Amino acid sequence: MPKSLEMNERIPRFMERFMESIAPSMSSFACRVRHWVETACSIDGLNVVLLHRMALVWLVVVSLQLWPAYSILEHSSHLHWENDQGITWRSCLATWDGAHYLHLAQIGYSRGDKSCAFYPLWPWLIRWVSSLSGVNPIFVGLAMANLLSFVALGLLLHQVAGRYGGATARASVALMLAFPGALFFAFIYTEALFLFLLMVFWLGLDRNRLWLVCVAGFLLPLTRAIGVFALLPLAARQKSPAFGNSEG
Repeated sequence: MPKSLEMNERIPRFMERFMESIAPSMSSFACRVRHWVETACSIDGLNVVLLHRMALVWLVVVSLQLWPAYSILEHSSHLHWENDQGITWRSCLATWDGAHYLHLAQIGYSRGDKSCAFYPLWPWLIRWVSSLSGVNPIFVGLAMANLLSFVALGLLLHQVAGRYGGATARASVALMLAFPGALFFAFIYTEALFLFLLMVFWLGLDRNRLWLVCVAGFLLPLTRAIGVFALLPLAARQKSPAFGNSEG
């Protein structure tokens, strides 16, 4: 028998044995995933959010204890708010994009500044709340990010539950929080504000509240560039003759 034909016969047999060997593991993994989803569905959605925040705080504390700081040289090569303070807890929580937003909130935009790449609504909001409350902008940013994301996830839970039921709504929130990028909902990034405005926009479309749609639709592009795509669902929704005619 030619070697090529013999090899072609061996490959299917190998793949068959391989699939048979991993089938129990895959079945066990599928059962675990199903159990996790069912557990998430049995827990109140907002409790899932609180558990996520508690786990995130624990992760941050443990991380800062195990890896208290990288090198001073590496630290100084990146933008940090309150640069002259060195490596502190506050500087670790106000780095990368968060440092740019805090810089814009305190200093503002200026020609040639790298922070000009970031959109204005979030730093303006931090500046206004910090000025009115007299609280440090870092703590204002952290508090607003957590508050806005909590309200936004509550709106998501409410909207999905109204359409698909409570179990689906709780699973949706749990899966969103399971996404690694969900950690930015708790830090000085625009994700929390954007999700909040997006949920308000969806609520306005769903309830035929034109003023909510207009306010959220105007603010979304001021938060993140992709907010301009809110025009697409708005254009589709406008085809409904009842849109904008309800009271309130």
